[in-house]
Amino acid sequence: MHRLLFDCKLPGQVNEQYILAELDYWRKHGSGAVSGPRLFDLITRGLDVEAIELYLRLFKIPNEVSRKTGTILYLCEVKASHVERFVAFHDTPPLFSLLRLLVIALRSLFKLVIGGFLVRRHHLV
Repeated sequence: MHRLLFDCKLPGQVNEQYILAELDYWRKHGSGAVSGPRLFDLITRGLDVEAIELYLRLFKIPNEVSRKTGTILYLCEVKASHVERFVAFHDTPPLFSLLRLLVIALRSLFKLVIGGFLVRRHHLV
């Protein structure tokens, strides 16, 4: 999942923290806590995980994919190597920023439609 989000290998420390977070989750909630599609199944089937996760999260469908994505983002956002993915340090012209925001909003809308299509087509929930 980290490779999908950041296009690089998962750092060892983040991997250890992620494993501890997963173990803690399973200790608290047990095996009956998993609902919705499994992340491994989505990746092996070659589906658009980002689109499916966005659709499930926006429609408040509890699922393993959103939980794992949230855990990875939480662990990575505090790492110095990923700070530029979360914070813009350079000034950009307002028009360029507005256009970029529009493109990102259109991309998100496209991902939402694709995610809904994939959830229905593959009977994921």
